Amino acid sequence: MRLSRLVARTKDQQGVTLIELIIVLAITSLIGVAIVTLLGQVLTLNVATSNHMNVVKQVENALHYLNRDIQMASPFQSQLPASDTFPLTLIWTDYQSNNQHIVTYAISGGNLRRSEIIAGVAQPDRVVATHVETAGYTYNGASVTVNLTVTIDGAKLVTESRSLEVKLRPTS
Repeated sequence: MRLSRLVARTKDQQGVTLIELIIVLAITSLIGVAIVTLLGQVLTLNVATSNHMNVVKQVENALHYLNRDIQMASPFQSQLPASDTFPLTLIWTDYQSNNQHIVTYAISGGNLRRSEIIAGVAQPDRVVATHVETAGYTYNGASVTVNLTVTIDGAKLVTESRSLEVKLRPTS
């Protein structure tokens, strides 16, 4: 008898009304829009974080090379010691081999390039930073301060600016 009541009850039902269907579609659409918006924000944040890490790596790499070469050239030897723009040329003599090193940093097409000549032989150029917006240096007799700004324009504009002060070795 129970089965016959259940069958009789289902025969009387007409199905889903149009209003119920519209409500279900509206709720499903809202959930879908929320998910797509959330995924878009996650992807944008991921790209921005990746770009930020990239600019930090570019700045740190460039300042690493500049720090090392300025210390090697200490006491500071430069063709343009009072200048505040690149190119920056550093000259030193290697203590072990007595070879002269001439290292020039120049900006070309947004890249900070390092070229080196050792004992008159040109070495392959190296890009030490990309996306360079501004670069400059000051020399005050006791130290060299390098200022570098790297910018990447992607989903979000990311800029990193750093200064490095290299104290020169005293002349003996």
